Amino acid sequence: LQPGRAARPRRAAPRALFGLPAPPNPFGPPPRVSFEARTRNVMGEFPCEGRGGDGGLAAYLADTDRVVAALFPDAGRMQKLADGSYRTFLLERDFLLVRVQPVVDLRLEPSVDAAGVGSLRMECCGWELRGLDQAFMPKAFDMVIDGAVRSEAARTRGARTMSGEVALRVECDVPEPLRLTPTEIFEATGQAFLQSILDAMKAQANASLLNDFKRYQAERARETVRVGAADN
Repeated sequence: LQPGRAARPRRAAPRALFGLPAPPNPFGPPPRVSFEARTRNVMGEFPCEGRGGDGGLAAYLADTDRVVAALFPDAGRMQKLADGSYRTFLLERDFLLVRVQPVVDLRLEPSVDAAGVGSLRMECCGWELRGLDQAFMPKAFDMVIDGAVRSEAARTRGARTMSGEVALRVECDVPEPLRLTPTEIFEATGQAFLQSILDAMKAQANASLLNDFKRYQAERARETVRVGAADN
């Protein structure tokens, strides 16, 4: 510097002037992103005879084939892999520049607590993203699904409320063709993508699961009457 002359301040990068994040480095390692969505669903009340019982919900949830058939009434979108394990073919959805069909393997585990109230836990045990060109396939991709169906005390006497909750989380590397997409946009789009999946599952549960359980209760009541009449 010449004597008596102040140093000229450096000009900020154009993106920094507007408060924008720096673009990803296309030559560095792929950025790792994560996004998640969750939903809670109160499906409605059902009659519950006796004190401390659950109206037959424990026995109903133990029949996982029937539960999955109620959640996925289109037989072409569900495949049984083993007892309690199912492959589900979700509807195609747009994600940034591509259209994909998530295929998720689910494991369902029914249980009964000390009070005799049943619940059903759901978790992901495998996944596939169909429709993606190999170039758009993330090199690392992890999906976690944690969900449950249970009953809770209802305001109406002699009834309980069926409810469910699901959390869906994904961690992945950004695919090579999308490396210049700011991670904030990628994560926001991913969260909206997951939320659309959960909203579809919630709508289907509202439309069918509680109604099918009430049909199960009616079937059980008729069977009880039939057995009682036969004994007499």
